[in-house]
Amino acid sequence: MRKLFTSAHVYLKVLTIIMTFSFLFNLAAKEDNFRWQDAAGEVDGFPFSKAFIDSIKNEHLSAKTARSSHYIEKELLSQSETLIYEVQWGPIKAGYLILSASPRSPNGQIRLGAKLLSNNYVSSIFKIRDYIISWVDAKELYPLFFEQHTREGKYKKDEYVIYDTMGERIIAGGKKSLKEIKAPPFTHDFISALYYTRSMELKPGDTFTINTFVDYKIYPIKLKVKSKETVKVNAGKFKCVLIEPKLVGDGDRLNKHDKLEIWISDDEHRVPVMAKSKVKVGSVTAKLVRISRHKTLVEDEDYQRPQESHQNDANYLQEHVNDLL
Repeated sequence: MRKLFTSAHVYLKVLTIIMTFSFLFNLAAKEDNFRWQDAAGEVDGFPFSKAFIDSIKNEHLSAKTARSSHYIEKELLSQSETLIYEVQWGPIKAGYLILSASPRSPNGQIRLGAKLLSNNYVSSIFKIRDYIISWVDAKELYPLFFEQHTREGKYKKDEYVIYDTMGERIIAGGKKSLKEIKAPPFTHDFISALYYTRSMELKPGDTFTINTFVDYKIYPIKLKVKSKETVKVNAGKFKCVLIEPKLVGDGDRLNKHDKLEIWISDDEHRVPVMAKSKVKVGSVTAKLVRISRHKTLVEDEDYQRPQESHQNDANYLQEHVNDLL
């Protein structure tokens, strides 16, 4: 009986090993077929239309233009830029992060975008297709309009934020509610905060604070420039400055105990080369794999969105603004 039990135990272990290798092999095969370009195209239908954005901005904002006291040391974006990052959760390749920036002519704005895309491996468990867009003032780099489109597993949500810098307030909305929050002038979202940081001359020992709107609250984020280091990633070898942002207080997505480190290239472009974040459930790393730039300025066209676009913007606007205020 004991021999039979031992034989069965060995058999189950061998079977488990075979099944594990088979599972990993299948996942690897799936991953070979993954193209971030195709995944990125899946979210192109998410953004709100220009007509919708203009309507709600006209509803809530004055025509006056604000100017901050911060001197932008460098005109960061005179050309369009796309940065591709491979994202890992611990030792597991999880997907891609795509950061894009396009100067808009002639309205004096920059369109910043971030796409977070899970690969086949992670998508077989929990699919992520998130798209975040921030429209910022091209001269001062403070945000004007922010939209976040979340597709995570079965969860789906579309939200927007209007930054009324002159009125010192923020109007944040989703499908069922709008909320007005008092805000210091030139409060940032987390994408505009990154590009605002890139406009600065970063030297070890420097510290600065950026007020950032996250999860319907405003948090001061303190950034410390720690050191200069050389970082090697798939996109190349870069001399970098290491900065460490610290959240003051606790939020739903971040808290003061989380550790985030960002390596930014110490050159004229100040590109985020690598980021590492240690959170409660492990660590996440994003490494730069590709840089693309071109000088074509994009006009203020209305975007073609073949998937999931808000086709009836008049009704959508009526539902989101007039009925909720």
